[in-house]
Amino acid sequence: MAMLSSHERFDDLEEAVQHATAWVHEMRGAGATSAIRRVCVRPSDSWDTDNLRHRHRPLFEASYYHPEQGLTDADVYAARVHDWHANADRVNQNLAHNKAKYRLCYLNWTDEWGPKPTACPACNTALHDDNPFRW
Repeated sequence: MAMLSSHERFDDLEEAVQHATAWVHEMRGAGATSAIRRVCVRPSDSWDTDNLRHRHRPLFEASYYHPEQGLTDADVYAARVHDWHANADRVNQNLAHNKAKYRLCYLNWTDEWGPKPTACPACNTALHDDNPFRW
C-alpha cells in the first residue's frame, strides 16, 4: 500500500504514482500560483509512531521549490515567507477568536532562504515575531 502526502491511500503503487504525477503536472502548470507545495509517495507503513517520523525514504517526491517549477528567485522567496507565516497566523486567529491565552510563534527563519522578512511579499502581511503569549 502507498500513501500520497494528502494522506490518500492506494493499494497499488502504480496507481499512487499516477495520482502523484497528475498532481505534479497540476503544480508545475500553475507555476508560482500553485497551492500544492509537495507531492510525496511513501509506503503506508512508513510512519514510526514511536519516534514520530518516517522510517522509509519517499518512493516519489516533487517540490514546489525544485528548479523544475520554473520560479524566479523572487517567487521562491515570496512563497517561502508566506508558507513560513500563514499557518501560524491562521491558528493564532482561531486562538484569539476563542480567547485562548497562548499563541504560536513563527518557526525559526533559516538564512538559506534569504533575509528575514518584516512583511510578506505574497500577501503584504506585517510579520511580528514579538508575540508575548508564546507557546
